[in-house]
Amino acid sequence: MKKKSLIYLLGALLFGSCHDSKMSYQASIPNVKEKVDEFVPVELNTDISLLSESEKMMLPLLFEVGELMDDLFWQQSWGDKSALLSNIEDESLRNYVEINYGPWARLNNNESFIKGIGEKPLGAKFYPEDMTTEEFDAIKDMKKNDLYTIIQRNHVTGELEVVPYHQVYHAELSKASSLLLKAAAWLMMMD
Repeated sequence: MKKKSLIYLLGALLFGSCHDSKMSYQASIPNVKEKVDEFVPVELNTDISLLSESEKMMLPLLFEVGELMDDLFWQQSWGDKSALLSNIEDESLRNYVEINYGPWARLNNNESFIKGIGEKPLGAKFYPEDMTTEEFDAIKDMKKNDLYTIIQRNHVTGELEVVPYHQVYHAELSKASSLLLKAAAWLMMMD
């Protein structure tokens, strides 16, 4: 009898954990739609007939670079954008998160507006969230203060290490660089 009860209990736990595997973030402020409505969407357009054929060929490349940089900014401010957005069912809340590049209101002292997500980490994703001021001060590498580095914990030793952007974001920056070089090549072939 105990064996059957244990099996039923395990089955219930497994079913329950599968059922709850997708959590849904909820707003911690009552007026999310009003907050979104404070921002006015603007359509950017121009008459590209004034551009040469080479300049027109550059545009998609530059737009792609812009998307890459946008994705990098998400990584630096929050982390995995799609994981966050996929757990938000409310369209207004999702829009507000996209406007703010995360769950903190940029125009309101980075105050959190999602239940269960606390204050924005002081170093965003540039430093480990658990890093103390004492640990930072103890880092001997003076590049820790550079504008184009982040500090990570070594996966093996747990020690803090200073890593340049070009290493951390190598794939993204290499792709952006390649696209910019292609765009420059189009420009060199001016009509």
